[in-house]
Amino acid sequence: MEPKLLDVVALLEDVPAQKLVRGQVGTVIENLAPNVFEVEFSDSEGRTYASAALNSRQLLVLTSQAVHSRLMPPSCPILLRELRDLCSIVLVIFPPHAG
Repeated sequence: MEPKLLDVVALLEDVPAQKLVRGQVGTVIENLAPNVFEVEFSDSEGRTYASAALNSRQLLVLTSQAVHSRLMPPSCPILLRELRDLCSIVLVIFPPHAG
């Protein structure tokens, strides 16, 4: 899904130049060019700690709404990659408990 203005997104890869890591969540604040978006990262009190121009391939749009789409076969490499990326992000946000 292509990001839109004010979408909440998660990073699919580290961005060392901005000290951002995979799984961090930000908000799209501007569309800079085709497939390039300015994403703002804020702490729990709303203070911005980073802002970066990112390619849509680096982002996963997060949603709490039901997504109605045609199901693709499990062998589809795009679906498998997105599923793997989403699982990785969930593990970063909600690490498993020991014991």
